[in-house]
Amino acid sequence: MTQESQSRQQHGAPATRTTRQRTAIEALLAETGGFTSAQDLHASLAAQGSSVGLSTVYRTLQAMADAGAVDVLRQENGEALYRRCSTRHHHHLVCRACGRTVEVEGRDVETWASRVAETHGFPAPPHAAGILGHPFPSDRYLTDTVLPRIEEALSTAGRRREDFTVNQGVILCIADDREVAVREAKQQIAFYGTTPNYRPVFDSYGDGELTDRLRAVWKDSRRDLDALVAAVPDEAVERYAVAGTPDEVRDRLTAIEAHVDHLILGGAWYRVPAQRLAENLWAILETFGPR
Repeated sequence: MTQESQSRQQHGAPATRTTRQRTAIEALLAETGGFTSAQDLHASLAAQGSSVGLSTVYRTLQAMADAGAVDVLRQENGEALYRRCSTRHHHHLVCRACGRTVEVEGRDVETWASRVAETHGFPAPPHAAGILGHPFPSDRYLTDTVLPRIEEALSTAGRRREDFTVNQGVILCIADDREVAVREAKQQIAFYGTTPNYRPVFDSYGDGELTDRLRAVWKDSRRDLDALVAAVPDEAVERYAVAGTPDEVRDRLTAIEAHVDHLILGGAWYRVPAQRLAENLWAILETFGPR
């Protein structure tokens, strides 16, 4: 078993609209009990004969997470897992082998962490030891919004920046044919960009209207992939992803890497063929792995 800290929003959560899809997803989460992925939930819905699409599952889970209706647990590979939990502040014990999850009172874990820290001469940690950034950033969003808020929070808590780890994901697409990599990056940007929650990322470069454009294309074209890709300008790939040949992407990562402690390299996955998913993974390993 491994201890995973997870807090939950309890006050001031935005109201979310109850829909047929949300009701079905809530029922499945209640049956599951432990943490589960959007893909597994979608597969279970499909097995029940539901026509709810994977993108709808993602959007519904994101809305529920924003409202504090579910807890979110990030795995080491960056995948998000979701669980319906109690409303009180708590932590989780999660079995890495089977996924069984047990809620633990938050104060018990925090008291233990404070005692151990003080024993070894460290300041007592108020809560988190680091943050895992969503893989849809821009360098400006990091430097102008995320990092200043982290610094402010750490200062308020009397903690040092060097005692806090910033781990940032990035959309990284590599191919010998640059156009293939760029198209896949556009697919992923289009998927994330249709969600209003990510408008602040677009705003960092003055591209806020792109959210409205992508949402309109998503609806009017009935999610036509070519239409979504065409709606993403080339400069958006430069700002919100890293895409190109192996030689091109090495230098492109520098702008983000300079501001964080660790980068989590993952490729686009939205409607990307399985063969290309594998090729991109190998390209990441060959380009950035140990030599």
